[in-house]
Amino acid sequence: MRKRIVTAIMLGMLAIIIFLIYRDLFPVLSPFEIQQAKKALPLEQERLLNAMSVWRERSNSDYQFRVEITPGYSTYVLCPISQITYKNGEVVTFEYLSSKRNETREDETDNYCRDFVENRLSMEALFKEIQADLNAGPENIFLKVEYDPDYGFVSSYKHVDINCIKRHSTGCHWVYRFEIVR
Repeated sequence: MRKRIVTAIMLGMLAIIIFLIYRDLFPVLSPFEIQQAKKALPLEQERLLNAMSVWRERSNSDYQFRVEITPGYSTYVLCPISQITYKNGEVVTFEYLSSKRNETREDETDNYCRDFVENRLSMEALFKEIQADLNAGPENIFLKVEYDPDYGFVSSYKHVDINCIKRHSTGCHWVYRFEIVR
């Protein structure tokens, strides 16, 4: 009898943990949560504008980031980027996670990855994407963003396309984390 109770408790705890992990990766907001998020939109818009202002004021056009991406779509699988260096606001180099991959450069995939870095991972591109996510609203895009208080860059950006989740099961989310190399 005691063994059954312990087993039932363990299974219950496991179910809760699985639910919490699933909810973190694939959130579907309740009507109450959507209403709360809609009320918070002006604050999120203000946070974005403040971060953009701080970034433009305190950053110069030469910077280097360590990048961590939790993939939710295939581009990252082709382009596992670990570090990006900018000069005059332009990408000059980027490093792959694999040192072997860094040695074999200048192929079509490398050009594809350069395009991905320039058009998706620059701070200006991220600011535009966050603005578009905010404009789409919480009923369409679940969004969680953190900004560096000193420099204004996006330090963490979690994006989940709720409509995509309703149609598909993969490729609907990603998380970017950036750390400036000082």
